[in-house]
Amino acid sequence: MRLAIILALLAGPVMAEDRVCTGIWNAVTGSGLPITGLVVGVEDGWCVIRDVVLNLPGVYVPDWHADRLRLRGSALPWVLGDAVVPEALEAEVSGLRLVVQTDMPQMDYLFAAQSRAAPIQVALAVRWDKAAKVLHLDRLDIDFPGNNAVTLTAVAGNVDLSSIGAAQMALTGFSITNARLSVTTHGLFEAYALMALGSALLPDDGDMDAAVANLKVEAAVAISALPGQSFSDKTKGAMWALVQEMPNPSGMLTVDLRADPGFGPARLGGFAVTGMPATMDQAAPLFEGVVVDVVWTHDEDR
Repeated sequence: MRLAIILALLAGPVMAEDRVCTGIWNAVTGSGLPITGLVVGVEDGWCVIRDVVLNLPGVYVPDWHADRLRLRGSALPWVLGDAVVPEALEAEVSGLRLVVQTDMPQMDYLFAAQSRAAPIQVALAVRWDKAAKVLHLDRLDIDFPGNNAVTLTAVAGNVDLSSIGAAQMALTGFSITNARLSVTTHGLFEAYALMALGSALLPDDGDMDAAVANLKVEAAVAISALPGQSFSDKTKGAMWALVQEMPNPSGMLTVDLRADPGFGPARLGGFAVTGMPATMDQAAPLFEGVVVDVVWTHDEDR
């Protein structure tokens, strides 16, 4: 009898964690997203879901597949309505990949097999300071195949997560005070951004080299017009050096942003009425108290 009581007491927290894990995934799948996955349960404090598939509509539209998704932190039961402070959330995705669907079984099988050779790994860590109402993005690390990666850290003020309603209000009231983005690209730009940008910016036919040269001239003019109090000459030089390497940049880009009193939706609110600024003078309010430092380091190491 005593052993049964001890086992029940030990099982209680595990059962509670399993409830949260299942509840979170049910909330995700019930949100309308075309997503599926198998809930494994709680392992070492992590909620584990495997064989995750985000099946986007449309033929030739890549679907997102992941071997495993892991979640943990007090934000999970908070989302389900438990009376806890959402102090932290961590997420890890392993074996993330894009799989093209063609509705042709042979090609679908081959594309799926091919995608497994180039998986992406993702790690996220977020924490909330309740007293200061500050949200810290301690890390967003995305490790791509080869020597390619994206990392992001940020601090945002005016974030109240004391309730779901307050969190919804925070979506329109938050302000980013510090952020750092680092991008290492040795083929990353070409693999994930080039086709979209090229399709949007280049003409359908004609001399593509000339068109690219014209785009670079336009970019140089735009960079030169950026306000000097926010973008130093050194930063503008780094931006121009990156543009010159397009469409095959190779190296590391680092962008540091500091904003006082913060950069968020409130800065864009006025443009919702007047429309997006057409000139740099009209856009000046966006850059008040904002300093952006950009460093581009060329590196041929692929």
